[in-house]
Amino acid sequence: MGGTASVPRLSLDTGLTHYLTEIRKFPMLRPDQESAYAKRWREQGDREAAYHLVTSHLRLVAKIAMRYRGYGLPIADIISEGNVGLMQAVKRSARSNSTLPNSSHPKSSTRSQRNISARTPISRRFSRVVADINAIYAERGIVTGIATLPEQDAKEVRMKPHVICLMASSVDGRTLPSRWRPKGSAGNLFERVHDELAGDAWLVGRVTGQEFAKGKPYPASTSESFPREHWFARRDAQAYGVVLDAQGKIGWARSDIGGDPVLVVLSEKVSDAHLAGLRRDGVSYIFAGGSELDLALTLDILNRELGVKRLLLEGGGGANGAFLRAGLVDELHLIVCPAIDGAKGAPSVFDSTEAEAAQRAPVMAMTLESSQTLEGGAMLLRYRIQNEAPEAPASR
Repeated sequence: MGGTASVPRLSLDTGLTHYLTEIRKFPMLRPDQESAYAKRWREQGDREAAYHLVTSHLRLVAKIAMRYRGYGLPIADIISEGNVGLMQAVKRSARSNSTLPNSSHPKSSTRSQRNISARTPISRRFSRVVADINAIYAERGIVTGIATLPEQDAKEVRMKPHVICLMASSVDGRTLPSRWRPKGSAGNLFERVHDELAGDAWLVGRVTGQEFAKGKPYPASTSESFPREHWFARRDAQAYGVVLDAQGKIGWARSDIGGDPVLVVLSEKVSDAHLAGLRRDGVSYIFAGGSELDLALTLDILNRELGVKRLLLEGGGGANGAFLRAGLVDELHLIVCPAIDGAKGAPSVFDSTEAEAAQRAPVMAMTLESSQTLEGGAMLLRYRIQNEAPEAPASR
């Protein structure tokens, strides 16, 4: 299938890592964008529209193919066959003048799409892989090029930044330096390590974020109305300060923290008045859930919209604990300071609410990558965290 530009190819010369980097550059389309491109392709034969439909799904092909690593199957061949199937599916949609899948008859639309297959010769050993890929295409309605990814499958193709939890604590794991004895044990160690890690963004929870804010809560009402769509005051920063504020409680009266633009993660329940206040203050915001925040979706949006590849998770304990229980923390860099808190109820590196206390984090292993003695008797411990792999969808 032709297009306005070539689709990235996976070859021995460039390698898998280069290919995955290249396909991450293609944005995943919103449902309305998919619909518009599909209509242009179906009705006008617009090759640029077909190109966008194909490239926006290359991550999905790669994600499914990666499930077969370790089975003796060449990943390059699996990805190539999946890409061919995707291009042929989009091509067929124009010839058949397909229409939107009818949500009231999902089975009939799915049955008509499950026969997609690549027409290049392939070994029988790839048939199961191609079938799995085709089943996902069918579920997405790729034959028409128009569909909304179900929430479960959306999680399957999200692209996550590398998450490093950076914290400073006393030897008993407490994180409020004002309570430590002896005093002044932390110094500026946290800021120094933070700068050395050079993350594309750093993230804190609402309570910690409130400490940086300078304003009062925004007015309760406004005559303005805003769509629940991401809004960015800036997209060109070297690093962003990300704050979780699901219910929209923080009034900022500032647009940056130490030169890093503030970006707030909201639920769709926030008021128009709060959105108006954020815009007046020049504070960017994204939506990552209806009433509660989806942390995996938050990371995907940061990666997709702002190119965040390394994120520093910096507290408080509630936010750290939530990411840990979601299996989203890749490393822990812990600065252990020569001090003791010794009091019950003090905030800790990882924490939870009473309701979350029974939820166990899916951590399978922690490997000490390095240890470093810092000034004043502090230690920097770097751990790599191995999380349990999420269960793959059942075979169809």
